[in-house]
Amino acid sequence: MDEYIGTQLLFETSKGIVSGILKTVDEDTGKLVVDGGGDVREVFIEDVLKLEIVKEGHYKPRRDSKTEDKRGMEDVFLALPEQVAVASRSVSESCSVSRGGSDVDSEREQGIKSLHKKAEDGCIENEDNCSASEKIGINGKDGRYAPETTESIYYGMMSRAFSHFGPLEEEFSSIAARQAYRVFSTYFGSSTEKVEIFIAGDDVFSCVGYILARLLLHSGKKPLVICNQQYIRNSKYRQSYINSGGAICTSSQDQACVYVFACNKALIHVQEYNNKDAKGFIYLDVPDTSTKEGGVKIGLCFGSIPAYYKRFNGIIYFIDIEYPTALYNEFGMERPVRSKIHKIK
Repeated sequence: MDEYIGTQLLFETSKGIVSGILKTVDEDTGKLVVDGGGDVREVFIEDVLKLEIVKEGHYKPRRDSKTEDKRGMEDVFLALPEQVAVASRSVSESCSVSRGGSDVDSEREQGIKSLHKKAEDGCIENEDNCSASEKIGINGKDGRYAPETTESIYYGMMSRAFSHFGPLEEEFSSIAARQAYRVFSTYFGSSTEKVEIFIAGDDVFSCVGYILARLLLHSGKKPLVICNQQYIRNSKYRQSYINSGGAICTSSQDQACVYVFACNKALIHVQEYNNKDAKGFIYLDVPDTSTKEGGVKIGLCFGSIPAYYKRFNGIIYFIDIEYPTALYNEFGMERPVRSKIHKIK
């Protein structure tokens, strides 16, 4: 941010619009000091949704006396709708403000661009009830796009959603599990054979795995969760699955028809299973390498698409996890066209 000191900027914050010359940047406290023509304002970096460099003479902030603070009766800068429109037309340059982890920050500072892939289809409009339409289309093309990004940003977006923007982890897990269930129903819905779900590690993928197992159980399938450890983070999901009549084993049992890997991609290779010729394999975290399994291999990407998906020798689906526009903007991307699921390759 130091390079913008002395520059006329327009800040879009969670509390409104602030415009002025950036005077100082205090990285220790996360404060920006902005001179708006006599009134000096402090803006917290974490409140900034977007900042824009304004061409000189195009935008002048207006004070609104109705927003006086009782303690100091200070004026607050407010932008009327027409002023915002003028400011948008006068922008010569824009950038995202870094607020994530160090790896994500460095990539965003290098000017991360939004890369979009034309998706092959299987598109489902926003539906919360799986029973309304369990299956998705798997052929054809449409005009939708999905944001491709780096591995660190892919996980960084999840972290920011859970801690700041939403959906929170519990919401994320529910949405992801329901859409994973729809993918399963599309390819393996007619199967009455057993399904084994490998759960390893204490992360969001394990939470999604337990919810998916319960959905399969309720639909008449025969899921079996394979997990040899108990974790605090996913304990309530585990218990709800058990309360619904679900079974858990510490190792793979009979030759299952379908295997679901509800774990971080780093833990996929350590899972041992009996049927190497299973009908299908579903990965909640897309592998970054080719896999040797036969049958249908499906990787799911939530909210964005990590670029390493190209190294995976299977089908890839983009899942709209309902990230808000502000989250995409923070990471230098546009929000994709709203659709629940569509096929990338």
